[in-house]
Amino acid sequence: MGRVAAAHESIDTAAVKAQVIALTGRRGAGKTAIGQAVAVQLGWRFASFGDYIRSVARTRGRPESDVVLQDLGATFVERDPQGLVAGVLDTVSWKPGEPVVVDGIRHERILRLLEERVAPLPVVLVYVDVPEEQRLERLRQRGEPTDRDVEEHSTEEEVRTVLPKLAAFTVTGVGASTAAAGAIIDRLGRS
Repeated sequence: MGRVAAAHESIDTAAVKAQVIALTGRRGAGKTAIGQAVAVQLGWRFASFGDYIRSVARTRGRPESDVVLQDLGATFVERDPQGLVAGVLDTVSWKPGEPVVVDGIRHERILRLLEERVAPLPVVLVYVDVPEEQRLERLRQRGEPTDRDVEEHSTEEEVRTVLPKLAAFTVTGVGASTAAAGAIIDRLGRS
């Protein structure tokens, strides 16, 4: 590992101890890009709940629309939350004790199951925030819906209300994902 230049300062990636960095935030906040940048800078694996749900939808011959993916995710949370957590970690061949960056925490229950699954490694929840206008513009640019049915789906509820309060800290999704990644690494390196 070593030092990485980010946002006009040098960040000591070697100071970040093995742990699980879990990202949460609203759709279009920049979680995935930031999580991937953190994983690259630290040389850790990157697992994504969204990628896993999309792969399950493809396997089942289901369309990958936001509503279908949200419904499928909600079904996992209700019927097989432990299988969901295990499936996401299995996509990157995670082994106990290995650090990993996990993108897309949407429910406190899933966060708690992730904590159980990866123990004794600590899980640090990071909330990615972005101004609403910018978030909606990102969704429009990606061709993703911004209508009420999608924005108020049960999978979005805890992201708005519960998870920000559980987060160890918040980073901005505005600007370069590498800058936000650097801020996360810097913060964790000091803890």
